[in-house]
Amino acid sequence: MKLTLDFETYSDLDISSVGGYRYAMHPSAKALMLSWKIDDGPTQIWDIAGGTSPPAVQRESVFDSTPRVLRNALYNPECTIHAFNANFERLVFKYALNIGLPTSRFRCSMVRAYSLSFSGGLDDVLAQFLPHLKKDPRGKKLMNKFSKPQPKNQIVQHWDHKNAPEEWEEYKQYCIQDTEVEYALSTALEAYPYLESEQELYVLDQEINDRGVPLDRDLIEAAIKISTKEKARLKTYLQERTGLANPNSNSQMLPWLNWQWVFMQNMQKDTVTETLERDDLIPLVRDVLMHKQQLAKTSVTKYNAFAKCICDDDRVRGMFSFAGAQRTNRWAGRIVQLHNLARGGAVTKDPGTLADVMVAGGHEAIQNLYGAPMIALSDAIRCTITSET
Repeated sequence: MKLTLDFETYSDLDISSVGGYRYAMHPSAKALMLSWKIDDGPTQIWDIAGGTSPPAVQRESVFDSTPRVLRNALYNPECTIHAFNANFERLVFKYALNIGLPTSRFRCSMVRAYSLSFSGGLDDVLAQFLPHLKKDPRGKKLMNKFSKPQPKNQIVQHWDHKNAPEEWEEYKQYCIQDTEVEYALSTALEAYPYLESEQELYVLDQEINDRGVPLDRDLIEAAIKISTKEKARLKTYLQERTGLANPNSNSQMLPWLNWQWVFMQNMQKDTVTETLERDDLIPLVRDVLMHKQQLAKTSVTKYNAFAKCICDDDRVRGMFSFAGAQRTNRWAGRIVQLHNLARGGAVTKDPGTLADVMVAGGHEAIQNLYGAPMIALSDAIRCTITSET
């Protein structure tokens, strides 16, 4: 038996920023509706939020309110569950509906499509593989209305089936159409070989992401404070040295460099590094470029990414995606790119002590002991990942 399904959900959090795990685990997360299709039968809709079941049952037990045919399929061990990015559907079942289902029963058409060298979201894969099929164009508008909190200056903070009944019915039809195209996609993909060993790797990937990585929340918070203070200091310093209103603006910095007879096509990392290797730079330009290089350091932005996606148990989940690197089926990094962490060693060979100083002493201690806070932050990035306790 093949069960194809698709959720529409609500959460106060932005899934693109915090990732699927924190999104689904957040207390505000709700399953609004679920469209589902068994084999090639008709697609049906379970209007969870707009039905007769009170929302309170979602965090306790929805067993009694689940449509009988759907319930039987969900609890049938011989039934495989198909979805595009099936990880999300599994998390919604687990955290928003309190329905735990074995990972081994899920089949992800996104992973399978990526293994055939397709890429992108559902719209993209359909355009590449089944161009005659398209998602309902109303989807984005409806999701922005029902699945996200509204701006604070709006009269209605949360749209639902009560205050927008006609559009709610449209949303249900959109949800149904999503399952229709996902069923067509997964069925078309079945014509191409897919090794059982690949499915086993997908299940392993899900187990790794479910377990997550423990993080040092204190270090992350300290690093963000240090980074914020140091960026402000660097910007002020560069303003004083160059006279520019915003020295972090490349459109202002490049003309200023031209006035110093230093001609650079861009302010990219490699270009700045190559320019600093020249022996004909005047001290002012060299000093400005070195400080600009620190201000533009990107490795420290991972602290902010960690802070956004860290779960209540101080773990970050969902950072790996099996077959995310198309064509090769290699894992890809998500949310925080752990495949590309700074190696460190620029200001210290003892990052553990550096991390302790960051937490205990803050910006002033780092500047006094290590001299370059932004570089020190980069050196300590790997210390955010801790061992099991």
